Amino acid sequence: MTSRSVVAVLAITTLGFAQSPITGDWRLDSTSGFVALDSSPNGHLGTLAGFTNDPAQWIAGRFGNALAFDGVDDRVEFAARGGIPFFTGRGEAFTLALWVRGAPADGDRILALANTAQQAPLFALGTGRAAAGTTSRLELLVRNDQGIESVRTSSRTVFDGAWHHVAYVETAGSARLYVDGVIDPANFDDRFGARGSRSVGYGTYTFDKLALGAVVQAQSSAHFAGALDDVQVYRCALSAIDVTTI
Repeated sequence: MTSRSVVAVLAITTLGFAQSPITGDWRLDSTSGFVALDSSPNGHLGTLAGFTNDPAQWIAGRFGNALAFDGVDDRVEFAARGGIPFFTGRGEAFTLALWVRGAPADGDRILALANTAQQAPLFALGTGRAAAGTTSRLELLVRNDQGIESVRTSSRTVFDGAWHHVAYVETAGSARLYVDGVIDPANFDDRFGARGSRSVGYGTYTFDKLALGAVVQAQSSAHFAGALDDVQVYRCALSAIDVTTI
């Protein structure tokens, strides 16, 4: 058994297959085609959009194959249903874990929740900003339906052309970021009331689309140039040991 499967298998064994806390497990190991298969019990298939030169998008990855994005129009789209909108602003625990390889860039997105009919709501992980000198670091941008946003940026380098593992773990805004299994020293804590005026009743977040490699609203934007492998979403907060395991 490969190490990437250990946490998911332990969860299924402990809780039972239907109750596993893993929402999606996209290993991106295909060799051709335009579907991102889901190895979790939930069957959240992703549709590859913008990819035209099949099977060139499937490349050697960190484990098995990976998916390469051209930075122009490539993305993977999922309907935000059945547990996919892991972030709602109401404090549910969740974990995002993935392998990423990319160069420094200005505001590209590797994973994003958005709304195809509204511009404001957004939950996005991606590269930092040229204006801030953080293009090689990981940025998290969270913006509610009312257009109020929170931006947090890693201290460690994530985008330097090499493979890096990223895990973002949150419970009610109390968050931590791991880069290559080591907790990042940057402050990712966004607990209710701890930053600005955020509270339990603060704003709403209405999402209907999850995407890899871009933000998908009325149109797609912020396209990522690089590769992703083993993208996982858990509806629980993984421990530091869990993160190290995967």
